[in-house]
Amino acid sequence: MKQQKNQHKFALRDELQEVWTNRWAGVVLTATCVITAALLVYRIPSPGVSAGVLAAVSVLVSLRPKATGTEKAIWVLLILAFLAIELAAIKKDRRETTMEQERRINEERIHFAEMEEKMKSGFEDATKTETGGDSYCYLQEPTPTAGVMVGCYGKYPVYDLEVWVFDPQQ
Repeated sequence: MKQQKNQHKFALRDELQEVWTNRWAGVVLTATCVITAALLVYRIPSPGVSAGVLAAVSVLVSLRPKATGTEKAIWVLLILAFLAIELAAIKKDRRETTMEQERRINEERIHFAEMEEKMKSGFEDATKTETGGDSYCYLQEPTPTAGVMVGCYGKYPVYDLEVWVFDPQQ
């Protein structure tokens, strides 16, 4: 019983070995890798994806013992293609990162400019409130029904106003 089981294992291994070394297995693997490379060229992936595919292709190449010269040449070209795709992915990622950083920097500059403007405006407003800004006081001449009146004109209050009244005749 045990001997039959071992013979079955060896038979299965021999069948898989035969499939793996078959010329058509090489054609299918090569075609699959060519299609994968074409798709990755069409849509550049994030960095690391094509490096993983490159590693898998390298493993496949090393495990194909009966590859023909043409097949080996195609595998080398595929490895170079996946390397080029990885470099393009890194370049694309850097470009996108740079653009994102520039966008954020511009947003921050606009935000800081707005804050600076608000602070300037608030400082000017506080200064004018403290000093009276362009507000001024005036005296109105006495009328028969009222005495001298003091008026104030402007948006900001006027502080520490002194009015001296004297008779020029004396």
